Amino acid sequence: MRGLISIFLAWRAQGVESDTARAYVAAFYSSLAAAAEGSAEPLAALRDEAATPGGLNEQSLAFLGQSAHFALHVDSLQGILDRLNGVGKKP
Repeated sequence: MRGLISIFLAWRAQGVESDTARAYVAAFYSSLAAAAEGSAEPLAALRDEAATPGGLNEQSLAFLGQSAHFALHVDSLQGILDRLNGVGKKP
């Protein structure tokens, strides 16, 4: 989470007002967490609902999908799973 918030701090450094950056970050993570926690829907369905056609999330998703961004997250989560299962070495 610290790394993800750091990304938004960098956005702030580009001139976005602190209150605006904080409000966007808080709303983004809060809404995703609430949707996942309060729903029995599969995560894929929640993912699709979170990207309003023509919206900010869809724009960001399209941009990030052009890189290795999501593959890196998957690799990071695999490392966490391996560590929890006692596989491999600790960082």
